[in-house]
Amino acid sequence: MIYAFTSCALNYTPKSKALLRSLREHAPDIKVCLALADDIREFEGELLEQFDHIYSLADIEGLMDKSWVFGHNIVELCTAIKPFVLRKLLDREDCEAVFYFDPDMVLFSDINEMIKDVRENDILLTPHLTDPETTIRGIEDNELSALKHGTYNLGYVGVRNCDEGKRFAKWWSDRLKNYCREDIPAGIFTDQKWIDLVPGFFDNVKILRHNGYNVASWNLTNRNVTRLKNGTYKVNDVPLVFYHFTGFDSGSHVLMANRYSANNSNVKDLVMWYTDTTAELAKHKMAQVPWAYANYDDGTPIMAEERIIYRQRADLKITFPNPFLASAKNDRTFKSWWQTTGKAEHSVKESSPPSLVEITKPKKYIKSTRPFFWQLPSKLYKFCVQPVFRKNVINLINDTYRYWGLKGVIKLFIR
Repeated sequence: MIYAFTSCALNYTPKSKALLRSLREHAPDIKVCLALADDIREFEGELLEQFDHIYSLADIEGLMDKSWVFGHNIVELCTAIKPFVLRKLLDREDCEAVFYFDPDMVLFSDINEMIKDVRENDILLTPHLTDPETTIRGIEDNELSALKHGTYNLGYVGVRNCDEGKRFAKWWSDRLKNYCREDIPAGIFTDQKWIDLVPGFFDNVKILRHNGYNVASWNLTNRNVTRLKNGTYKVNDVPLVFYHFTGFDSGSHVLMANRYSANNSNVKDLVMWYTDTTAELAKHKMAQVPWAYANYDDGTPIMAEERIIYRQRADLKITFPNPFLASAKNDRTFKSWWQTTGKAEHSVKESSPPSLVEITKPKKYIKSTRPFFWQLPSKLYKFCVQPVFRKNVINLINDTYRYWGLKGVIKLFIR
């Protein structure tokens, strides 16, 4: 059995029906699954009527960690869970191979050739570009963009269920667990830039240069879309297999498509069709459901700079294991720390996030160990007789030394 899946939050699932319908039409024997970077809430039954299986964060061991989730915006989280769901599918006994498609893709013809390729190769990738640009504008818009964002577009990937395919999925999930974020200065663009390393790290990788795969605004300069009398599309004389409507909501897709295909009525027709289709799908009530991790638990929106600072500082993660909390008995929450201290000390621009270097010397005003001082003297007798307690005490001493140095450790034992 071949599986395919897509990844999104609840509010995008209505629009993903365009992809779902095309998969049902052009690949009817494939099982289609959803990776949900959200809380499923009351919509599980409705979604199961559309998808064969649903995998939410709660279904993947280790991902439903408030600290981990908080460090991602919605796009980062939707991409971070992809390799974990890939591994889940590869663990299924009936799984022969897995295809991933972004929810803003649509199939326009069968994928029989792609299925043949995944049965003969372990990993399938599609490059953003398959032909060099010939103009300065094309180089700046497309080739330089590919250098920044990644050679291969991770709106699509194919993986065969074999040792090498599973090794790739594990490596990818290991990297995205800690490094799935948009930080181009640090060499990372969510899940995508990592894949530049794949042809060097893994065997039996095939780069699909089929002009009908992953047609998008960034490669329209070299891909001529035509429409036949029977209504089917071709790209450079091969069938259009799937089109990627990336950047549609922001308007960037329409802008770039007009720039590079202004005289191609067929591209305009595709764009208009997708506009009308998704506008109708977006009327569904699920499209209005807010992302479950957009706010603190009191409804206050979480700003991008708050997520960036939190995910980079190990002391904050230790002190505030659930950063979504807006109130606590001792008022020691990440939100209160940010409002009283953090915001004044950090100036972070969304367009230029800090690098990924961890801060190794936390600020002394993070007092995570002080509430435990009073417990230590009455329980020291356990130190020699209970290994678990002994381990906890050692960790406590290490953390105290890390936060306050030797003076802090001395105070710890005095108290």
